[in-house]
Amino acid sequence: MTDNIRNYLQQGAPIGDDVWAIIEREVTTRFPLFKSQLYRIAKPSEIQYRVCLLIKCGVTPTEIAVSMARTKSAISNMRRRLYLRVFPNVSNKYQNWDEYICDL
Repeated sequence: MTDNIRNYLQQGAPIGDDVWAIIEREVTTRFPLFKSQLYRIAKPSEIQYRVCLLIKCGVTPTEIAVSMARTKSAISNMRRRLYLRVFPNVSNKYQNWDEYICDL
């Protein structure tokens, strides 16, 4: 993740559309197939996609919650639902979702 994005996240404010565009562009530049692979396997909503972008950038769940103006439990629930959507017969370890996203 670039220092500009890290600095913005450390301000503790929700992310605006302009910063989302920068984050998506950075992830797409480094991982060109990320979005298509994610949509093929998980079919995320826009907010779920944004959570995945931040996970891919190495942002912690607490930072994700602050930057998206959500509670940490809401972010955890999104991660859990996405994990179960892709791996329905596996134990409920949504933390594994972060590892999966980082490997895409």
